[in-house]
Amino acid sequence: MLERVELAQEMRDALGALSARCQELLKALYYEMDSPDYRRIAAKLRMPVGSIGPTRGRCLARLLDALEERHRMEQRP
Repeated sequence: MLERVELAQEMRDALGALSARCQELLKALYYEMDSPDYRRIAAKLRMPVGSIGPTRGRCLARLLDALEERHRMEQRP
């Protein structure tokens, strides 16, 4: 249970390192609903529906970079 809590906090911290646009998109896609409605998300974020997938990919790559950076910092003596 403790590991799950720590992992959730680590994800929140990494998400917080992203731009506001990436934070909003990833939260809309993965936190706010079980089955994301791209049209609703596009309207909410004022972006074309066709831009959601590519933007999501870039944001997830940045999230991974942020997580990897945190791990590198933790491993330094």
